[in-house]
Amino acid sequence: MRQSEWLDQAKAVPVGQKRRVKHGAEATAAMDVYNNEDSWSAYCHRCHESSKVYKQFLQKVDTSVPVLRKYLDYSALVSLQELAAKHPEKYKAMVVLLHTKHVSTTILKPYKPMYCLTDDRLVFRFKGVDLGRDCTGRSSMKWFKYHTTEQRGFVYLQGKDVPTTGEVIAACEDLFSSMKITHYTGLSTMCLLGTRFEDEKVTFVISRNARLLGAQDGDAGGDDCSRLMHHRCSSLGIPYKRLQVPAGLDPKDMLPVDLIKLIEEAKHEISKL
Repeated sequence: MRQSEWLDQAKAVPVGQKRRVKHGAEATAAMDVYNNEDSWSAYCHRCHESSKVYKQFLQKVDTSVPVLRKYLDYSALVSLQELAAKHPEKYKAMVVLLHTKHVSTTILKPYKPMYCLTDDRLVFRFKGVDLGRDCTGRSSMKWFKYHTTEQRGFVYLQGKDVPTTGEVIAACEDLFSSMKITHYTGLSTMCLLGTRFEDEKVTFVISRNARLLGAQDGDAGGDDCSRLMHHRCSSLGIPYKRLQVPAGLDPKDMLPVDLIKLIEEAKHEISKL
């Protein structure tokens, strides 16, 4: 049966329904045409012929917005191994997200990431901080900080060296950038969880007698954050140097070789301060 004999009539039928129509120039209606979810089809009871055309590039898209929950649902946490085995589609979406952010599960592994099935978020738990990264692409907040009993305004990732007086710490805006810098350079990092540099963070830096590398994003927000940090550090005698992250990029977007070179040059310069 040729498509021209029935396809236009099938497309005129509401999805999920069928309609009895005439086949060509026949006097009575003897052909059923269907508009299925994934295809259009037809069967002529007089000719005993059938035909089907599958709908291309058709898939159901979830447009619901994830709910932001104040508290993390610990009972809904699963390991990434369990996620891959029992929820392959969610695991695939998470891996795609990581690749678009230029990080991998290898970089995340030391921090024992989990996945929250109720929130569809990649979850990291640190001292005083439970962070969730949206994996649906539909949430109004990419990163969400859950409420904990001991709230902390930043995340500190210890580098490969034992912390010493005068250590160099790279301050980043987001967790993925912090993890990537620590992974490839061995440097300790402080994730600011944004662009603010409050007293809590300043006090921590002073307690370590640390020197700060500003690893902010290469955008207007990063510029504002760097100016704020430079002002507060200079007034308190904290050595500070900003990394020259290319415009439009985050540290996590950079190639490892370029990131390592940038860090080494900045460490050499801040050692003179």
